[in-house]
Amino acid sequence: MTWPTVRLEEISEINPRLGSVLDEGDEVSFLGMADVSEHGSTSLGMSRTYGEVKKGYTAFTDGDLLFAKITPCFENGKIAQAQLEHPIGFGSTEFHVVRADEERADARYLLHLIRGPEVRSAGQRRMTGSGGQQRVPADFLRSIQIPLPPLPEQRRIAAILDQADELRTKRRHALTLLDELADSAFEELQTSSAELASTHSLEEIGIWRSGGTPSRAVPEYFVGSIPWATSGELNSMFIRTTKELISESAVNQSAARYVPQGALLLGMYDTAALKSAIAAIPMTCNQAIAFGVLDEHKALPEFVYFAVQAKRAEVLLLQRGIRQKNLNLGIIKGITIQVPPLDIQRVFLAVIDQINSLRLSFLVGISHSDELFASLQHRACRGEL
Repeated sequence: MTWPTVRLEEISEINPRLGSVLDEGDEVSFLGMADVSEHGSTSLGMSRTYGEVKKGYTAFTDGDLLFAKITPCFENGKIAQAQLEHPIGFGSTEFHVVRADEERADARYLLHLIRGPEVRSAGQRRMTGSGGQQRVPADFLRSIQIPLPPLPEQRRIAAILDQADELRTKRRHALTLLDELADSAFEELQTSSAELASTHSLEEIGIWRSGGTPSRAVPEYFVGSIPWATSGELNSMFIRTTKELISESAVNQSAARYVPQGALLLGMYDTAALKSAIAAIPMTCNQAIAFGVLDEHKALPEFVYFAVQAKRAEVLLLQRGIRQKNLNLGIIKGITIQVPPLDIQRVFLAVIDQINSLRLSFLVGISHSDELFASLQHRACRGEL
């Protein structure tokens, strides 16, 4: 059935005023951008007094929709329904707030629609500003077209999408448990092999270099077949694909360097510092990545991957800079780890291989549930669900 279409501003308030009268000592919930997940939910927030947050923050109520307006948070999908410990919340000024008109619109229904890929794609085209300060304007939110069935039908659709999303959440949680299992296996290895291990810097067990970025003023540099990784892509244990490809001439005429299969890649800049991955294919990388070709007679990449991650908090204290905190190649080379004999590392690798096999099967399941959810979401946006 085809439902009438309305603008979001017709069935909700965009960035409404607080409305409630609070005393200075009243407790409210505070949410930073990190408290809003990329999967449509929030944490309960931290308890603060109204006096602490009444100036310089965005006000909202429990159940409001929070819409991250700044790049890259918006592109990453930080659009969620606030689930607070207290009735009133405050948070980042980089949130737009959407408050559903309860007589006409169901908040969960609206959440699923404004999280849809069509809305996010259109929002990226409407961003204003430059560089890392681009934002989605409130006028874009007001103009979003929403199919509007009767409230009972909205709730039925929202319930279907909630169930499909819950399946995705459970599968992602299972993946998290596998990651915790791998970390536990590494901790057990460290404990059991402590007397046999020796201390080495990363420089002592491999050859380390950093990459480079070809000039974007030469378009043909980015028309090729050679994978070129950025530090933002070091999101899993193995990196198999990259968003961009470069040409042979780009490698020959820039600081970009070949990264052999099996090399360990470590991010160095800002929030990507010490993000890690192992090159599953030959590739190249930019200057924000340090990559090491390890001595196969001393250490296995998979072992060093976990050893470096175990020291992440310690190493990040070494970041330097004022506006942006970075590591550098010298700091990377100086990281020290405990390295047990190769035969013990291989036993650990066998455990990790089993865990990674399970990961792949879980990832396939997540992919299928993502496709199902996207299909349902698309049909809901078109008034066809």
